[in-house]
Amino acid sequence: IKEYSKKNPKPFTDYAKPSWKKTKVRALSLGKKLMLLFVFLFLMQQLLTPIRHHFYPGNVFWNEHGHRYSWRMKLRDKQCDGELYTYIPETREWFEFPLNNVLTPRHYQKFTSRPEFIAQSVQLVQHHLEKANSNSNRTLTPELYCYVACRVNYREAAMLTNPRYNLANIDVWSWPYEWIEEMPELTEEQAAEIPWNFEWNFNWLFKPWESNRERLKMEQQNNLIKMEELAASWADDFRNFIITEKFNGDEKLADSKFRKFVNQ
Repeated sequence: IKEYSKKNPKPFTDYAKPSWKKTKVRALSLGKKLMLLFVFLFLMQQLLTPIRHHFYPGNVFWNEHGHRYSWRMKLRDKQCDGELYTYIPETREWFEFPLNNVLTPRHYQKFTSRPEFIAQSVQLVQHHLEKANSNSNRTLTPELYCYVACRVNYREAAMLTNPRYNLANIDVWSWPYEWIEEMPELTEEQAAEIPWNFEWNFNWLFKPWESNRERLKMEQQNNLIKMEELAASWADDFRNFIITEKFNGDEKLADSKFRKFVNQ
């Protein structure tokens, strides 16, 4: 009998099988309700924040509104270049501001591609100019004009900013910014290169030698050349703008007020 009881022990307690009908709903305490509310809000934030760019105007590839903390990493290749020009009404002097005086190479890379960084950098330059003229008896109100061009996902280079818009005293947090241009649309040839517009065939298997790699490399090189040509035209464009808008067409007087500053 002892050996049998050892091999076949009886359960200490006969637990009733669980059933939803028999289970009583327990009232939650205030602390548990607050905890559930916190978890719900946290999960909603984790779901809604990454897709907030759908509620913003413009293309997130271009204006970067909603790009951070989103599920859009590695979806775009963006290359930009930029310059900042200044006109001081009190002295009528105008010049290209040397951005290397206030920005590191890393800062400059971010400055040219992200509109909010452009706004913050312009504000930094404005404070820098005000500090440089703090010992003067007169108050200077510099006008700041930004030239920034970008190329996104192998599109041709286009202006990201409106170079005729004075960015002095802008509200950094008042966005979307009205001085940001729209992203250029794809041409028919460029749209045909999108994967979901590919012509489905077996050329890659039967004609592997007919690759478009060299053609794409050539287009990439041509786009870089156009980007350099666009950036090279900014100095003359701003000069023409200054002559027309600030000096009533007097080229000689405008050129006499031009100042050139070197990076320090």
